[in-house]
Amino acid sequence: MEMGSKQPYVELMNLPNFAAATAGAWNEAGRTRPRKYARRLRRAVRSLGAAAASAEGEGGAWLRENLGLLTRRGLEAARAIYDCGPIAVSGRGAPCLELCCQALVASGLGEVSPERLRVFLRSFQKTRPLCERELWLVPEMLTGELIFHILQCPENAEAAVRSVQLLSAEDLTETLEGLSALEEALRQDPAGLYPLMDRGTREQYRRRITRIAEGEGVSELRKARDCLSLAQRGPERHVGHYIFAGDRKKPPLGLYVGAVTVGSLFLAVLAGFLLENPLAAFLLLLPIWEAVKSGTDFLVCRLTPPRRLMRMDFSRGIPRAGRTICVISAVLSSEKGAEELFSSLEKYMLTNRSAGENLLFGVLGDLGEATSPSAEGDEGIIRTAAGCCRSLNERWGGGFYLFLRPRTYHAADKVYRPRERKRGALEELAALLSGEESPMRAAAGDPEGLRGVNFILTLDADTRLTADSAAKLVGAALHPLNRPVLDRTGRRVLSGFGIISPRVGVDLEAAGRSDFSRIFAGIGGAEPYGLLCSEALWDLYGAGLFTGKGLINVPVYRQVMRDAVPEGIMLSHDIIEGACLGVGFLSDAELTDGFPCKVKSYLARLDRWTRGDWQNAPWLGSRRISPLDQWRLFENLRRSLTPASELSAILLGIFWPGAWLAAVWAVLLHMSSLIARCVFALLKHDGTASLRTSSPFLWGIPEALIQGAVGLLLLPAKAYVTLRAAVTALWRMKVTGKGLLAWVTSGQAEQKSVNTLASKDRA
Repeated sequence: MEMGSKQPYVELMNLPNFAAATAGAWNEAGRTRPRKYARRLRRAVRSLGAAAASAEGEGGAWLRENLGLLTRRGLEAARAIYDCGPIAVSGRGAPCLELCCQALVASGLGEVSPERLRVFLRSFQKTRPLCERELWLVPEMLTGELIFHILQCPENAEAAVRSVQLLSAEDLTETLEGLSALEEALRQDPAGLYPLMDRGTREQYRRRITRIAEGEGVSELRKARDCLSLAQRGPERHVGHYIFAGDRKKPPLGLYVGAVTVGSLFLAVLAGFLLENPLAAFLLLLPIWEAVKSGTDFLVCRLTPPRRLMRMDFSRGIPRAGRTICVISAVLSSEKGAEELFSSLEKYMLTNRSAGENLLFGVLGDLGEATSPSAEGDEGIIRTAAGCCRSLNERWGGGFYLFLRPRTYHAADKVYRPRERKRGALEELAALLSGEESPMRAAAGDPEGLRGVNFILTLDADTRLTADSAAKLVGAALHPLNRPVLDRTGRRVLSGFGIISPRVGVDLEAAGRSDFSRIFAGIGGAEPYGLLCSEALWDLYGAGLFTGKGLINVPVYRQVMRDAVPEGIMLSHDIIEGACLGVGFLSDAELTDGFPCKVKSYLARLDRWTRGDWQNAPWLGSRRISPLDQWRLFENLRRSLTPASELSAILLGIFWPGAWLAAVWAVLLHMSSLIARCVFALLKHDGTASLRTSSPFLWGIPEALIQGAVGLLLLPAKAYVTLRAAVTALWRMKVTGKGLLAWVTSGQAEQKSVNTLASKDRA
């Protein structure tokens, strides 16, 4: 059908016959990328202004009033069509999808409603099925054809403009998915699991089928049927095992490590030659390494397709197989603190009510250190916590728990405290849930309700569980391709994930609590465990990073971690647990975490993290964890020494005659990521940098500049804290054996801190 031919309005009842006739009117004659069409559409969009100025009547008024929307949607459609892969073309050289959409627009004289779209495409598909790429390009191609229709008949533009408005506002995902022949085929999954997955996961399956079919030169439907046939006959009943067999080859780890290592060494040697000072080159090595690694991770994130963790759709409730208890691990140091913990649990329950009865909540409480098994005030704290728990159970019909365990004597430090702090609490809770002997007990809550709990969602006291995030995490854990598979010994996860880790952001309230947190807790805040590195390694290798907040598979945890870690030496257990159990990174589920509001508490946390990293050093070279996780351990050690190296290079440049350039280089390297953020802010699409002055938080260029200045002021303190923490950890490990588990919670650090650089908590 040619544009401009006189086509009468086709009533809805006659549309199926019209669609079938359209589909049978031409033959496919190959495949090509529709870039010629996209360029033609761009030219049409640019001519809309002239058409609007000259158009008369009501149609012209509609066109002028909606010119901005038409221009924006037309350019978006042209961009999507230009970026689209190869699609079928007819014998006349036009994309088959263009002829399809052209006929639909003409049949309604510019009117395209969701009902007309559904009826037309359902009949069209029976004669000439659209491939997945064509089907999901329908909204963009329809937008293009509507713009061509408007230009042809601007005086009668009202119906077409309304249709563009509708396509812009309407979510057609469900409609298009219902019309997909490939979707219909995959819903025949012998395991019956495909229809239960979330929308994004089903899309991943269809895209994977499309790529395989194109590579093998067969139709999508044939490839889908082949995979379904294998699932019906094979040991695994779920079709996904055959669709994703051999999916996404991973580059050698040596390539990534080599790029960072060789690049850093080369630039450090080059700096030595340029500065004519070997000592300066040595001191600049670690700052250069940090900049090279950040740049490498940035390129990986930009050049590597993001890896999305598949998940089931549990938005209407978590099933019995995913029964989960969400626990806050905390030290019960006061009655008020206990009340606040249960208040938080109630909020988490309310924001995750869609998860249903199979999501439970509890406080995993430990009493503080003491000189005897019991201490003054214990009874009041326990009574208050238990009362809060019982009150919630009465109000909401159960589902809340208080978990407690006794203090044990720690001979090295000559104190009584709960065994192994948070790691011990998780181990003993997992044993309790598994029906094994455990010193952990449910001090409040119905013990019978814990039967069948398979997952622990562990949070810290300053972590917030956002809306519906629990169901998303459990949905990822129960997806058949994510379930952990152990080796013959049962002590190592070969595939799948024993932990599902969410994205962790900074809590908005915590970020605005003080001038210090407003500076450092905004976008791109200076965090030792930044998510960029984790995402880069996840996208490359499918190995996430556990930061202590996430969903733990209880049976796998008990099997793999039993007697895996020596007692009394591990302060930071998260990265080792993640390395042993395997971590899946669920980027579309987010938790928010607290941020220190005072300099002193920030440095106390840095001290705690650094000691934990150095106490994990014996795991370097361990066969229990992968080379990638050993690289992460090494990177933590290297990162902890970087502030001292930067400060030393600056001091060298100041006090060594003729070495002033070393100080300049060190400052620039310290601010390299902030400089990069300024450049990106200036190189926006519109060529301008936006300064947001109405917000209490710092964004963009102001944030980067102030962070850089304050960061330089803090550099001596950070260098001292990290170096001291590293030496302290080694001294305690190798000599005294004392204080290895010395630890102060974030809340306690905030209460004790004074906003000064001079004072510091002693562990």
